[in-house]
Amino acid sequence: MPTQSSSVTRQSRRLSVVLGLGLVLGSTGCKKDAAPQSAGASSAEGEAVASQIREVPAPVEGQIIVEIDLDEDGDAEVWNVYAVHEDGSRTRVRKDTDLDNDGKADVISEFDGTGALRIERLDGDFDGTYEWVDHYQSGRRVFAEVDSDRNGTSDIFYYYATGEDPEGVLERRERDTDGNGLIDVWERYGDDGTIVVSARDTDGDGKPDVRNE
Repeated sequence: MPTQSSSVTRQSRRLSVVLGLGLVLGSTGCKKDAAPQSAGASSAEGEAVASQIREVPAPVEGQIIVEIDLDEDGDAEVWNVYAVHEDGSRTRVRKDTDLDNDGKADVISEFDGTGALRIERLDGDFDGTYEWVDHYQSGRRVFAEVDSDRNGTSDIFYYYATGEDPEGVLERRERDTDGNGLIDVWERYGDDGTIVVSARDTDGDGKPDVRNE
């Protein structure tokens, strides 16, 4: 299980990638510094004292919302939604996090019936649109999609191999660099994190015609 400090590092790293997007677009020969990290939980949340935590009714029957006021300003920055079972136990189904203290969720994390992370969305520029979406299976990341030009359509796609690391190991990346809805750059990564095979579509037919190994 990742430590609280490593969760903060992952959140900061992915946020910087989304805001910059220079790291996301990268170059054909770059290392996989474009492999984003999950937002995760903040250390402040883990250290929240009882006075910073409030339970409020949820709009959905059978659920409860636990609000956390991390900076003690009277406004919550984290909202955890739990399903309450007949025996009184709870399973977290969603977590919303406000990163810029404007009262709106910038990270939305959804969990499956076991409490494992299922999908996570990030609004890195705080405009109300989620540019980065991570997809998980059994709590391990397998796929991520990014809307790098913020036009409402994903144009960068990451595929991960699952293993001991819940964030996965980047295996390949596909990109639509001209915005026509077709992938025109394919990249496959080696164990050392460098691109070992790349291909490019130069005539716009959606098929690779230039290959580098």
